[in-house]
Amino acid sequence: MVRISSDKADIDVDAVVSYLQNESYWAGHRSREQIERSIDHSLCYSVFSDDKFVGFARLVTDQVTVTYLCDFFILTAYQRKGIGSEALKLMMADERVSGTLWMLFTQTAHELYGRFGFVQDPGMIKRVMFRHRPNS
Repeated sequence: MVRISSDKADIDVDAVVSYLQNESYWAGHRSREQIERSIDHSLCYSVFSDDKFVGFARLVTDQVTVTYLCDFFILTAYQRKGIGSEALKLMMADERVSGTLWMLFTQTAHELYGRFGFVQDPGMIKRVMFRHRPNS
C-alpha cells in the first residue's frame, strides 16, 4: 500500500540527502544545507510503502497558478513496482495544487509522466527562458 504525507516531520532527511547527492543525476552538487533549505521552502511529500519511507517529492508552488515538480524519486530498491505512479497520482490529487499548471524537467521517466498528462511541447522551447544561478 502506497501512502504519501506532506507532514515535514515524516521526511527521512538523511535518506533524501543521500539519494540526491549520491544517486540522482540532477542534485549531486547540492550541499546538505541547500537540500534542507529547499525542503523548508517547498511543499514536500514523503512516499511510504507498507509504512516504510521509500521516496520523496518536492513541489515549488504558489498553490494557485503553478507547480514545479522537482526532486521526485523512489529509492532504487522500490522502483518499477508502481509506487512512483501511485505517489504521483496522490500528489496531483492534493487540492492545494490540483488546479495549477504543473511542470517538471526530466531526462527520464517520460512514459510515467505522460500517463499523467505531461507532454513535451516543442512550441514552449521558444517561450521558456532561464537565468542560471551564479557559480553553476
